[in-house]
Amino acid sequence: YDVTFDLNYEGAENNIEKITVEEGAAYGTLTTPTREGYTFEGWFLTEACDGEAVKATDTVSADHTLYAKWSYTPAVPEDFTYEIDGNNLTILKYSGSVANLVIESAYYIDGVPYTVTAIGDRAFFNCQNIDSLVIPDTVTSMGEGAFYWGPEYEYRGTVPYIGTLTLSDNLTAIPDNAFSGCR
Repeated sequence: YDVTFDLNYEGAENNIEKITVEEGAAYGTLTTPTREGYTFEGWFLTEACDGEAVKATDTVSADHTLYAKWSYTPAVPEDFTYEIDGNNLTILKYSGSVANLVIESAYYIDGVPYTVTAIGDRAFFNCQNIDSLVIPDTVTSMGEGAFYWGPEYEYRGTVPYIGTLTLSDNLTAIPDNAFSGCR
Protein backbone atom coordinates (compact mmCIF):
# COMPACT_ATOMS: atom_id res chain seq x y z
CA TYR A 1 0.00 0.00 0.00
CA ASP A 2 1.09 3.58 -0.66
CA VAL A 3 1.41 5.93 2.30
CA THR A 4 1.76 9.62 1.47
CA PHE A 5 2.64 12.46 3.82
CA ASP A 6 0.97 15.85 4.23
CA LEU A 7 2.88 18.49 6.23
CA ASN A 8 -0.53 19.93 7.07
CA TYR A 9 0.07 23.69 6.95
CA GLU A 10 -0.50 26.36 4.34
CA GLY A 11 2.49 27.04 2.12
CA ALA A 12 4.28 23.79 3.01
CA GLU A 13 6.68 22.45 0.42
CA ASN A 14 6.13 18.74 0.77
CA ASN A 15 9.29 16.96 -0.31
CA ILE A 16 8.63 13.77 1.66
CA GLU A 17 8.45 10.80 -0.67
CA LYS A 18 5.63 8.32 -0.27
CA ILE A 19 6.45 4.92 1.14
CA THR A 20 5.11 1.56 0.06
CA VAL A 21 4.21 -0.91 2.79
CA GLU A 22 2.97 -4.47 2.32
CA GLU A 23 -0.45 -5.37 3.70
CA GLY A 24 -0.24 -6.15 7.41
CA ALA A 25 3.34 -4.87 7.69
CA ALA A 26 4.38 -2.07 10.05
CA TYR A 27 5.18 1.45 8.86
CA GLY A 28 8.72 1.21 10.13
CA THR A 29 10.72 4.34 10.84
CA LEU A 30 8.77 7.45 9.86
CA THR A 31 10.46 10.67 8.85
CA THR A 32 10.52 13.55 11.34
CA PRO A 33 9.99 16.84 9.49
CA THR A 34 10.97 20.26 10.81
CA ARG A 35 9.21 23.60 10.65
CA GLU A 36 10.65 26.88 11.90
CA GLY A 37 8.92 28.00 15.08
CA TYR A 38 7.01 24.73 15.59
CA THR A 39 7.49 21.37 17.25
CA PHE A 40 6.51 18.25 15.31
CA GLU A 41 4.15 16.15 17.42
CA GLY A 42 3.73 13.15 15.14
CA TRP A 43 1.88 11.71 12.16
CA PHE A 44 -1.89 11.26 12.32
CA LEU A 45 -4.51 9.52 10.19
CA THR A 46 -6.78 12.60 9.97
CA GLU A 47 -6.09 16.14 8.84
CA ALA A 48 -7.43 17.37 12.20
CA CYS A 49 -4.83 15.16 13.92
CA ASP A 50 -7.44 13.53 16.14
CA GLY A 51 -6.67 10.54 18.33
CA GLU A 52 -3.20 9.17 18.87
CA ALA A 53 -0.15 9.60 16.69
CA VAL A 54 0.76 6.74 14.39
CA LYS A 55 3.62 4.57 15.69
CA ALA A 56 6.32 2.90 13.62
CA THR A 57 4.97 -0.47 14.81
CA ASP A 58 1.38 0.18 13.62
CA THR A 59 0.33 -1.94 10.63
CA VAL A 60 -0.93 -0.75 7.25
CA SER A 61 -4.09 -2.10 5.59
CA ALA A 62 -4.89 0.44 2.82
CA ASP A 63 -3.55 3.35 0.79
CA HIS A 64 -3.74 6.52 2.88
CA THR A 65 -2.19 9.84 3.85
CA LEU A 66 -0.54 10.70 7.15
CA TYR A 67 -0.89 14.26 8.43
CA ALA A 68 1.72 16.15 10.46
CA LYS A 69 0.69 17.75 13.74
CA TRP A 70 2.52 20.89 14.86
CA SER A 71 2.54 22.97 18.02
CA TYR A 72 3.73 26.55 17.99
CA THR A 73 7.00 27.06 19.83
CA PRO A 74 7.98 30.73 20.12
CA ALA A 75 11.49 32.14 20.03
CA VAL A 76 13.11 32.96 23.37
CA PRO A 77 12.19 36.54 24.30
CA GLU A 78 15.12 38.96 24.14
CA ASP A 79 14.68 39.82 27.81
CA PHE A 80 15.59 36.26 28.90
CA THR A 81 19.15 35.10 29.42
CA TYR A 82 19.27 31.32 29.34
CA GLU A 83 21.44 28.23 29.43
CA ILE A 84 20.99 25.09 27.34
CA ASP A 85 21.67 21.57 28.59
CA GLY A 86 20.74 18.93 26.04
CA ASN A 87 17.15 19.76 25.03
CA ASN A 88 16.49 21.63 28.28
CA LEU A 89 16.52 25.37 28.84
CA THR A 90 17.11 27.14 32.17
CA ILE A 91 16.09 30.77 32.52
CA LEU A 92 19.05 32.53 34.15
CA LYS A 93 17.92 36.16 34.04
CA TYR A 94 14.84 38.17 33.16
CA SER A 95 15.40 41.85 32.34
CA GLY A 96 11.97 42.76 31.00
CA SER A 97 9.09 44.73 32.42
CA VAL A 98 6.01 42.84 31.25
CA ALA A 99 3.21 43.04 33.81
CA ASN A 100 1.56 39.77 32.78
CA LEU A 101 4.36 37.30 32.14
CA VAL A 102 3.79 33.82 30.75
CA ILE A 103 6.86 31.61 30.56
CA GLU A 104 6.26 29.23 27.67
CA SER A 105 6.92 25.50 28.08
CA ALA A 106 9.36 25.56 25.16
CA TYR A 107 11.25 28.05 23.01
CA TYR A 108 12.90 27.77 19.61
CA ILE A 109 16.59 28.60 19.18
CA ASP A 110 18.17 28.33 15.73
CA GLY A 111 15.33 26.10 14.55
CA VAL A 112 15.54 23.69 17.51
CA PRO A 113 12.90 23.49 20.28
CA TYR A 114 14.13 23.51 23.89
CA THR A 115 11.94 22.71 26.89
CA VAL A 116 11.98 25.15 29.81
CA THR A 117 12.76 22.95 32.81
CA ALA A 118 14.29 25.31 35.38
CA ILE A 119 14.43 28.86 36.69
CA GLY A 120 17.93 29.69 37.88
CA ASP A 121 19.22 31.36 41.03
CA ARG A 122 18.01 34.97 41.22
CA ALA A 123 16.67 34.80 37.66
CA PHE A 124 14.03 37.43 38.42
CA PHE A 125 16.17 39.33 40.95
CA ASN A 126 14.67 42.76 41.72
CA CYS A 127 11.95 42.46 39.06
CA GLN A 128 9.19 44.88 39.95
CA ASN A 129 5.45 44.56 40.04
CA ILE A 130 4.60 41.51 38.01
CA ASP A 131 0.79 41.47 37.99
CA SER A 132 0.65 37.84 36.98
CA LEU A 133 3.20 35.14 36.34
CA VAL A 134 2.64 31.70 34.82
CA ILE A 135 5.35 29.07 35.23
CA PRO A 136 4.69 26.08 32.93
CA ASP A 137 4.38 22.48 34.10
CA THR A 138 7.64 21.64 32.34
CA VAL A 139 9.55 23.51 35.07
CA THR A 140 10.75 21.06 37.71
CA SER A 141 13.23 23.19 39.65
CA MET A 142 13.58 26.75 40.88
CA GLY A 143 16.85 28.26 42.06
CA GLU A 144 17.71 30.05 45.28
CA GLY A 145 16.18 33.51 45.43
CA ALA A 146 14.61 33.06 41.99
CA PHE A 147 12.29 36.02 42.64
CA TYR A 148 14.40 37.71 45.33
CA TRP A 149 13.76 41.38 46.01
CA GLY A 150 16.67 43.07 47.77
CA PRO A 151 15.95 45.08 50.92
CA GLU A 152 17.98 47.98 49.52
CA TYR A 153 14.94 48.89 47.40
CA GLU A 154 12.44 49.17 50.23
CA TYR A 155 13.72 52.57 51.32
CA ARG A 156 12.63 53.94 47.92
CA GLY A 157 9.03 53.18 48.79
CA THR A 158 8.65 50.54 46.10
CA VAL A 159 7.30 47.22 47.25
CA PRO A 160 7.58 44.33 44.81
CA TYR A 161 4.63 42.08 44.32
CA ILE A 162 3.40 39.23 42.24
CA GLY A 163 -0.37 39.53 42.07
CA THR A 164 -1.32 36.15 40.61
CA LEU A 165 1.13 33.29 40.53
CA THR A 166 0.55 30.03 38.66
CA LEU A 167 3.23 27.50 39.52
CA SER A 168 4.22 24.32 37.73
CA ASP A 169 2.54 21.19 39.11
CA ASN A 170 5.87 19.43 38.61
CA LEU A 171 8.08 21.58 40.86
CA THR A 172 9.88 19.20 43.19
CA ALA A 173 10.77 21.89 45.73
CA ILE A 174 10.56 25.64 46.18
CA PRO A 175 13.57 27.07 48.04
CA ASP A 176 12.68 28.93 51.26
CA ASN A 177 13.91 32.23 49.85
CA ALA A 178 12.52 31.84 46.32
CA PHE A 179 10.18 34.81 46.80
CA SER A 180 12.14 36.63 49.51
CA GLY A 181 11.11 40.26 49.83
CA CYS A 182 8.04 39.92 47.60
CA ARG A 183 4.59 40.83 48.85
